Amino acid sequence: MTGDVSSGNHSVSLTLTIRLTSSSRFDIGSCGSITPSSTVRSVKEIISQREESGRCAVERQRLIYKGRILSDDGRTLADYGIGSGDGASSGGIVLYLVKGGGGGNASAGGNAGAAATNTAPAPPPV
Repeated sequence: MTGDVSSGNHSVSLTLTIRLTSSSRFDIGSCGSITPSSTVRSVKEIISQREESGRCAVERQRLIYKGRILSDDGRTLADYGIGSGDGASSGGIVLYLVKGGGGGNASAGGNAGAAATNTAPAPPPV
C-alpha cells in the first residue's frame, strides 16, 4: 500500500507553510525532513535556519496551529494533531510563527518591564 496517508501513519512526509506576522511565508519539509513524529523543537530548528524567518532563535519562536500554541518543544506534531488527515496530502498545513521578545521570563509577567523603565535614556549622539 504505497502512498497510504491514513491516520496514525507517522512516516508520511509533510510540507509545512510557515506564515510570519509580516504576512510573508515560506515552505519547509519539502525534502522529507518533517514527519508527524518530528518534534516541535526540530521544526523550530529548521525554521531558524531559513533566511525568510530572519534567523529567529529557537527560544524566541512561538508556533501556532489552528489557534493553538505549540508550547511543548518535546511533543511531536502528531501530538498536536498535525499530519493526521488534516491536509497533509494536499500541502494544506499552515503554522504561524510569532517572534517573541528576548530574555527568559519576559512573558511570565514578572518585573521584565520594570527594569527597562528604570534605566536612564541614552545621551544624544555627538
